[in-house]
Amino acid sequence: MSAFNVIIGPALCPNCNRYTEFEVQFKYGDTWQHSYRVGDRLRWGGNDIGTPGRKRVLVEGIGGPCPHCRADNLDFDVIIKSDELVGIEPVHGPRTASGPEGFVVLEP
Repeated sequence: MSAFNVIIGPALCPNCNRYTEFEVQFKYGDTWQHSYRVGDRLRWGGNDIGTPGRKRVLVEGIGGPCPHCRADNLDFDVIIKSDELVGIEPVHGPRTASGPEGFVVLEP
C-alpha cells in the first residue's frame, strides 16, 4: 500500500447526512502519513504527488467511520486552494470530477 496523508475536519456524512468530524485519507502533496486539519498548509519536498501552488485542486479522499451511522470507507473530496486545505465535502453518488492520479486541477 502506498503512503497517504490525513485531513481532519467537519463535514456532512454522505450516508446519514449528519454533521460531524471526519478523518479523511488522501494522496496529494508530500504523501508521508502527515496529519492535517482544515486550514493547514500542505507540505512539499518528499514523496510528492501533484504540483505545489495550484490555485484550486479537488482530491479524492476516503473517510470514516461516521460516529452516528457507523458507515465506513465513505467518499469525500478534499478541497485545496493555493496549498491550503480549505475543506472536505461528501460525495453523494458517483464521483463527477476526478483524474487517473486521484485528483483534478480545477484552476492551475
